[in-house]
Amino acid sequence: MKHTLIILAMCLMAFGCSEDTTSPIGDASINFSTTMSSSTVHTTGIIKGESTAASTVDSLKINNIRILISELKLHRDKEKDTVGNHKVKSGPLLLTLDATKKLALATGTVPAGVYDKVKFEFHRFSSSEITQYLNDPVFKDFVTDKRSTFIIEGMVYAGGVQTPFTYKSDATVNLSLNFDTPITLNGGTVYSIDISADPNVIFVKGKEILDPRDEKNNNDIDNAIKSAIKAIKK
Repeated sequence: MKHTLIILAMCLMAFGCSEDTTSPIGDASINFSTTMSSSTVHTTGIIKGESTAASTVDSLKINNIRILISELKLHRDKEKDTVGNHKVKSGPLLLTLDATKKLALATGTVPAGVYDKVKFEFHRFSSSEITQYLNDPVFKDFVTDKRSTFIIEGMVYAGGVQTPFTYKSDATVNLSLNFDTPITLNGGTVYSIDISADPNVIFVKGKEILDPRDEKNNNDIDNAIKSAIKAIKK
């Protein structure tokens, strides 16, 4: 069975988003919220065969997924933008996905304008930024032990025994979403982006559930994260 992961299902709901021929002024607010589509990775419906993984488990329970966005770039529509700067950058940002509830994140601001694309960059902090974020309560976990981009925490179930785990990935990903029609972000208006993740695909290889505690599975897990990221505008 071929699984498809939508780790970032983006819903950009632009309240009052219309084709505006005038140049918007001020700052627009973008409110990020997150949900996890499923918190359980289990073997129901999987027919066991010869294992191709380094080590496997019976099931996983995901508590949360934290994702470091090093930069978020909004690209201005060149035909309607008179400012001259066609890229607006913001970052870093931390996204936390929790299966128990929908989480509202801090609202960020961008200059009002007409935009035709949004780009997410999931890159590690540089070595020179370690000192800057080492004592930061939000970002410190992304510079300790290793410079990570994804941190997944949960519980492993194997042979009737449950064990907590923390999986840190330094996978680097760039994700772009082109708008079919350029959108107008007006000053003083709030726009929402909803981000969701399904952890099943990240930890499933063939008919087996990968053990995130075994470093020999890191390459498979990291490749699943990188290759499966997709963005959908709803």
